[in-house]
Amino acid sequence: MLRTLWGLALLLILHPLIASAELAIVAFPYPPYLMEDSSGPHGYVTDVWKEAVAGSEFDGMIHFYPLPRAHLMFRSGRAWVALGSADHYQAATSGQGFSAHRIGQTPFVLFYARHGAPMPPASLRELRGDTVCGQRESAATRALEDSGLHISGVTDIQSSISMVLAGRCKFGFGASYTIQASSEAMGVADQLGFVDFTFISVGLDILVSDAYPKASELNALLHRRLMEMRRSGALSRIAGHYFHNSASAYVPESMIVTKIGTH
Repeated sequence: MLRTLWGLALLLILHPLIASAELAIVAFPYPPYLMEDSSGPHGYVTDVWKEAVAGSEFDGMIHFYPLPRAHLMFRSGRAWVALGSADHYQAATSGQGFSAHRIGQTPFVLFYARHGAPMPPASLRELRGDTVCGQRESAATRALEDSGLHISGVTDIQSSISMVLAGRCKFGFGASYTIQASSEAMGVADQLGFVDFTFISVGLDILVSDAYPKASELNALLHRRLMEMRRSGALSRIAGHYFHNSASAYVPESMIVTKIGTH
């Protein structure tokens, strides 16, 4: 019994070392950018990552978690790579440096229930003092709060859609394609309307922690291959699979690498 306990204790002590032997990659459900189903991980950001690192030592398994858990994994160093948006992770990784490879952007919009629909606003100023439902996204939340709106935070976009349809919020907010994909999966897409303006665009990024021992090698590989994918049209091809006629809006004019924070 004592030997077993010592074995378990040793395993816990060595766990960080064991985990560091392979590249841990985290993502959170964010359709159609990040998704996981019976066919495995897919989505625009996921597919770009997989093609960029294909055949390299960095081609590891992607682990999906709810957004707060993905934050924790990346912030604590239990994951070296995060897929999603630098905006999602920046506020949650105070003090930890990382490189963000920008591979696109997504527009954020307001949506509402068509039945008993409110008068769609022409700007955020018309909603000053109102409460809107949505996930707390750093840049999107700041834009709404700076315009005098209150945020009723939810854990996922499905909850936001349900609250709007139940009349608990006049408006919800989120990434336009995420709202469309989620409402279609819920079978309620025809019950939602969209306000006809984008109040902010949020980046889509591949994040590499400065704490990763091979960060410089991975960053160099990503920058080189993402440049090649842009020139060859591979980014547009992947975007076209998910965004159809709007594909060109998701491919950046140049491959930007941003250093965020310090380690």
